Amino acid sequence: MNKYYKILGLPNQSDKKLVKRAYRRLAMKYHPDKNDDRKANEKFILINEAYAKIMDESAHQNTWNTYQNEKAKAKEEELKKRMQWAKKYAQYKKDQEERIAEITYNKIQHSALGWIYPLISWVCIGFAFLLFLDFMVMNTKDLDVDFDRSYVDMATEKDVLLFKDKNQKNTLVSLLFI
Repeated sequence: MNKYYKILGLPNQSDKKLVKRAYRRLAMKYHPDKNDDRKANEKFILINEAYAKIMDESAHQNTWNTYQNEKAKAKEEELKKRMQWAKKYAQYKKDQEERIAEITYNKIQHSALGWIYPLISWVCIGFAFLLFLDFMVMNTKDLDVDFDRSYVDMATEKDVLLFKDKNQKNTLVSLLFI
């Protein structure tokens, strides 16, 4: 490629306008109609060939850049299309899951045993309320006890441990082992 620029007498990678100007100047000088010398005819052919190659290369370069730009735009458009499709698909799956959940809920509520679920819910709420009352509202105190004695209950044949409350003299606390 460098030799073509040398033929036209230009530095490498010159701009199109300079190439065109140099070609016209040399073509006028070596054109067979204006110069009858045999070497001038060969020189004119070389000048035409150099001009054609350089202009073809710049056209090819422009075509390549255009191709790359179009390819980049196509990739960007394809990416946007895929992103839109992914968003639509995600929304579709979300809607589908909501519909399935609603259908399942309706089947449970309108089935023959649909009354069991609200009953279980109310029982659980009641139990949670009782636990709350036991731990927060009803004030329990720790017992301070001493071991008193142990024996075997004759009626049940089980071990029994007796403890005495330190604060109250006559209170006995028994623990029965199963």
